[in-house]
Amino acid sequence: MVSADRGIPTFRDGATGLWNNVDPDEVASIAGFLRNPQRAWEWLRQFKGLVDDRSPNAGHRALARLEELTAGRRFTVITQNVDGYHANAGNQRVLEIHGTIHRVRCHLRCGFAECWDPDSSKPFDCPACSAPVHPDLVMFGEMLDEEVFSAAENESLRADAFFSVGTSFTAQPAARPPVWAKSSGARVIEVNPHPTALSGLADFSIRSGALEFFEALCRVIEPNA
Repeated sequence: MVSADRGIPTFRDGATGLWNNVDPDEVASIAGFLRNPQRAWEWLRQFKGLVDDRSPNAGHRALARLEELTAGRRFTVITQNVDGYHANAGNQRVLEIHGTIHRVRCHLRCGFAECWDPDSSKPFDCPACSAPVHPDLVMFGEMLDEEVFSAAENESLRADAFFSVGTSFTAQPAARPPVWAKSSGARVIEVNPHPTALSGLADFSIRSGALEFFEALCRVIEPNA
């Protein structure tokens, strides 16, 4: 995950930061939210505060620079991150398949959505249909947004090259895009410090962090851009 270099903890990081001494089922699952909306809301608001206090790192900026250097080619970022840093860094087409921490929406997806006011300290009901409103990210136990995930599938199937960066390749169905890309003839390049289940499928499996890899790639491409 590119954002891990920015200190944004992931569930796989274990008992660190916001995940320390907390049950993910209580604060990051839809079942936990519906059982105790206030507890989950407050924890997610703390997570949003952490995201807001930070900014895109050099890895995000290098990926945005790569898009600039490949102008004229279709360039899409498919991300499981919910922090919005790819768009903030300058990438133009970003598909956030796990949603975003910066917006809230109706649990029943009736159409209501709005920016998450940082001063909003309590959960509330949808003004359109009275269903619960929660942060517009995919919580454990929820389905992915069909429209966004369908767009990710289409982009993967038409790719010439697909970079899989920092993912454990265990979260399903979010792990499918590189498989789709490979099935349609794309070169799949895995960038990860550790081997994963994708390593054997990838055309190239590079043991590197996102920052180092994309900065180096940009240096190679830039003289010829």
